[in-house]
Amino acid sequence: GLNSPFTWKGSGKVVFGAPPEAVKVRYQQWHAKELNAPVATTLEATVKAALKMVTPGAERSGGECQVPLFIWRLPSFQAWYKAQTDAGNRLDGATVEYTSRMKNGQPFLWILWMDVHIASEGRNKTNEFVIGRPDISAVVLWHRQETMADTEVVLVREFRSPARTPDAFIWELPAGSSKETTPPIQTALEELWEETGVKLPEERLKAHPFRQNAGTLSSFGAHVFSAEITDAELADIRTKMGVARGVEGDSERCFIEIETMGDL
Repeated sequence: GLNSPFTWKGSGKVVFGAPPEAVKVRYQQWHAKELNAPVATTLEATVKAALKMVTPGAERSGGECQVPLFIWRLPSFQAWYKAQTDAGNRLDGATVEYTSRMKNGQPFLWILWMDVHIASEGRNKTNEFVIGRPDISAVVLWHRQETMADTEVVLVREFRSPARTPDAFIWELPAGSSKETTPPIQTALEELWEETGVKLPEERLKAHPFRQNAGTLSSFGAHVFSAEITDAELADIRTKMGVARGVEGDSERCFIEIETMGDL
């Protein structure tokens, strides 16, 4: 594949530079575009792009040196690493298995094969990889009924390629990620509007403890918020059912579903 351990093109550490009149480089230009690698047309610009990728640097030692700088300085990596070091563990090695970049060239998802020394057990764990990506913010919209089983919850239904559900769709809370510098509650409100068309003021949301989503596979987690909705708000949400929402440019197409706690 273009972005695999078998090619340097997808390593995230490449700058493509060539003058406009260069010949026999169209395939390299295509790779650079597909992998969102920096592109320059002069030697000076190429060097500047390369220096930008490694500036500012970061002091590392031991196994930390095997984590590329562009992954090392990601908030998603630092959050995972802080949890490990806070527990007294040590990173003795890491191998990049995969990276995925957004259209602006910024890293989004990374997979590292890890060698971690577990301080409390006095041994190293070397047979697992970590999938990292930005944390998400999710919103539980709920409508009170006489019993918990009858209480209604607003979900979104979206086709996701990994789905192995009866309808091959994922049914989940309105959720998503944004820039890692964006406050989680702001991301929650933006995703709620984007996926359901519901706009709420910040003070309507109640924050809940952060939770890791799939701890045996990935390091990312969810900032969860909830809001109780009124009869009128639920009725308005029902009018939006069957209408596709989401960011079409991201191939996102969501549909509102309303389920009871008992059915869930």
